[in-house]
Amino acid sequence: MGKLGTNNQEKLYFVVIPCHNYLKSKPGSKKASKYSRNLATGLVLDDEHALDSLNGGNSYFYTTKHRIITHVSCTCDGARIHYETIKWKKEMQRIQTRATSTMNVLVRSALAVVKNCAAAQNYPEFVADKAMCGVDCGDFGHSKEEFKNIIDVAASWIDGEVSKQLKAPLQCTGLNPHFSLTMDKGTPGQETNQATMIVFNDEGKRIAVPVGSPAVYQTNDDNTAVTGAYANQLASSSIMLVKKTYELETDELSYCQGIVADGQYQSTGFRDELKKLLPFDFDVDPVLDTFFSSLWDPDHFSDLAFTDVREGKIGDSKEFISRVIKRSNVFGAAFHSGKHLF
Repeated sequence: MGKLGTNNQEKLYFVVIPCHNYLKSKPGSKKASKYSRNLATGLVLDDEHALDSLNGGNSYFYTTKHRIITHVSCTCDGARIHYETIKWKKEMQRIQTRATSTMNVLVRSALAVVKNCAAAQNYPEFVADKAMCGVDCGDFGHSKEEFKNIIDVAASWIDGEVSKQLKAPLQCTGLNPHFSLTMDKGTPGQETNQATMIVFNDEGKRIAVPVGSPAVYQTNDDNTAVTGAYANQLASSSIMLVKKTYELETDELSYCQGIVADGQYQSTGFRDELKKLLPFDFDVDPVLDTFFSSLWDPDHFSDLAFTDVREGKIGDSKEFISRVIKRSNVFGAAFHSGKHLF
């Protein structure tokens, strides 16, 4: 039973919703004109019958009840339309089940391409391999043009899950989890992009999730100047990207406890822009400052120091370092660099 509004007045009507949906579908719409004033299109409870029922009359009630029973049992009123609805419903369930299964295969193939760091043109080959093994891969969506759409949908879902995790208070502290950012810019193709990743703990394991890689350089309206690569602009681009992608409020950005970057990101302009964008009190002792400047992280620093010693630029341990490296290489040669051990 539902409500039907006509002329600013609501009236009650009886309708079998599956049959009504079938008549609104593409195959059922061609037959809708054959069925009128029945339970598939809706039986309006007019004022006369409503008043009769309120006064204790039950003839209309029993008549309507009989029509519903015969309709559902496919014995009389609307028997044909209800039977066709059942067949249409089963067919739609079969199509939906197959569509879900094939989409699962296509998404897994797309993710396999990403994990293997392969190009989009390898996506059809992954799908073809599964099809040759007897897997139902559907009838369309196999082109490399669909690869980007699948990845965009997967990335949107991942962003939603990350946003939920960043906003969910921890049970131990009641505060949101801390996170850090890392970024760098490069020119993999004709366009220079800045890649930003967010790092946080997931079930005790530190993971890094790509946030985005927008273009760095933009031109002004009259194409006379290029902007975007200044340190303050790089900082603003990354912070605003994280805020927009995960829908974080300004106070939620306070859980960002570090930014790992090098090169151009170590300048004063980058640091000053962070002071404007992040809700921190930067007027503290530099020793206790959250965003302190570090020219190199320990791995980079150790690698540079070790290289300088090995090349004889620092100290007198060049021969010792060379002997350690030579002896270490023996392990790789003895065990074939981890290959064919079993």
